[in-house]
Amino acid sequence: MKADLHCHTKTSDGSLGTDELIGLAKRAGLEAIAITDHDTFAGVTKAKIAGDRAGVRVIPGIEVSAWDYSRKRKVHVLGYLCDEPEVLGEICRVTAKGRQKAALLMLQKVMRIYPITPEMVAKRAQGSTNIYKQHIMHALVEGGFCAEVYGDLYRKLFDPENGIAFFPVEYPDVRDVVEKIRAAGGVVVLAHPYEYDSIDLMEELTEEHLLDGIEAYHSRNQLDDSMRLSAYAHDHQLLMT
Repeated sequence: MKADLHCHTKTSDGSLGTDELIGLAKRAGLEAIAITDHDTFAGVTKAKIAGDRAGVRVIPGIEVSAWDYSRKRKVHVLGYLCDEPEVLGEICRVTAKGRQKAALLMLQKVMRIYPITPEMVAKRAQGSTNIYKQHIMHALVEGGFCAEVYGDLYRKLFDPENGIAFFPVEYPDVRDVVEKIRAAGGVVVLAHPYEYDSIDLMEELTEEHLLDGIEAYHSRNQLDDSMRLSAYAHDHQLLMT
């Protein structure tokens, strides 16, 4: 089966609406996709309906933003097939509130440098549960200040270490997130471990029997990264996505 198990829509920070994403999956010959919007299940039901109509199976999921407090690093955890998604409700609500505050502060900083407007960002965020850095970047692309979302300007503005417009969001502890996904009846997968330097955490969670799988293949992986993660998953009998 050809599938993509990490897809975002405009319900969070994705660039495509649900119908557009399903259509793209169909044209690409995918038999299934997972909807894993950031910190929300809001787009899953609509996606399942669109998927049924197009003949593409939609697997319900979520990508939860979390924090590795022992290493002071951000980490993303994918949860699939949660029978009781409401168990994650409070975590998602708190994150959404913090993200909204951070986004407004970051937008104010960006507008002091570049002549974009809140309306330009709101247009890009239409249909989303919140405002994301990506929506600000889309407005900057539309204004002609850069050519791509994830490029030099994104790093200049939003790099967590020295981004001139960055403002942090307080995220829940990664072990609390894993516990909640498990309590919801879901499958726990550590997302893109190399992107956030989560290899040590991956090994800890494996030893503690808290992981069901790891995302071995990701668009920003180097080839060697995927090979190492695949070998690790095989050695520890973990799912690979």
